Amino acid sequence: MSEHAIAEIPALVMPDEEFLARFERGEFAGDAFPHRAHLRMAWLYVTRFGPDAAVRKAADGIRNLAQHHGRPALYHDTLTRAWVYLMAAGVAHSRSATFADFLVVNPQFLDKRLLLKHYSPEVLASARARAVWVAPDLIPIPGAPPSADAVPDPAPPSPVSAAQYLDALRSLPTAVAVVSAADGVDVHALTASSVTSLSIDPPLVLVCLRRGSRILPMLRASRHFGVSYLSEPQHELASHFASVTRPPGAAQFHGIPHHAGRFGVPLLDEASALLECELWCEYPGGDHTIICGRVSSASSRSVHPLLTYAGQFRTAGQSS
Repeated sequence: MSEHAIAEIPALVMPDEEFLARFERGEFAGDAFPHRAHLRMAWLYVTRFGPDAAVRKAADGIRNLAQHHGRPALYHDTLTRAWVYLMAAGVAHSRSATFADFLVVNPQFLDKRLLLKHYSPEVLASARARAVWVAPDLIPIPGAPPSADAVPDPAPPSPVSAAQYLDALRSLPTAVAVVSAADGVDVHALTASSVTSLSIDPPLVLVCLRRGSRILPMLRASRHFGVSYLSEPQHELASHFASVTRPPGAAQFHGIPHHAGRFGVPLLDEASALLECELWCEYPGGDHTIICGRVSSASSRSVHPLLTYAGQFRTAGQSS
């Protein structure tokens, strides 16, 4: 950091007493308290009160600073204490009359990655290191105590319930599509609202299909599938291709205007948009399989798409 830049940050140039008083009152915002200010605070506490008191004062001050700005979760106990223990070791090794003199003799302190010589990233990132003091696992810090008494890692957040998850998703309007596939012997289609674009170059689309769906073996065998984004007048087709009582195979298309695409996959007439895709890759996705398709042809019509919202199919003429 240049001398000019230092001069523009009050926490680096104000008198020591004012600096500590403002720190202890939690008055420094994040940008106004950079790494060099952390070092200054640690140096002042160590040289005035000794390592043990310096650690307590630094921890109390940083915790208060985080709480004062409404971000208590940012406090990291091991990071806070480790820098003070490092400072105490540095002060003991090379006493300096001023903080500026100390940095001239110990420029390594200005490198925020200095702690990675003592800690592995995994330890520093752990929930326990954030909550309590954890001793270095790579190189000891002279004078630093052993880890705090073992405490259980904070319990992971309770998983969201299926009802909460679905309620959140239903609050968002989503385009409704019919995904179709044919393997030369059989044909199948189903209603899906989990179809989304992935990439422009190459043009890729994601389709999430329930594991065990009848369409998956056909899609894998033919390496192709179609996506028909329904238009508002086709809202009955959304229910039809979602019904477990619809007939299997080609009979499920009986009486429904459609045509075969370039790969023999059925595509619905009067859809708002049509995509023909080649299977690009697939991934496991919980109770679904994530299908990634490369779009080989795309077309659209100037009609309103059918949406699903609040668990129901919605058209422009329907009120909430």
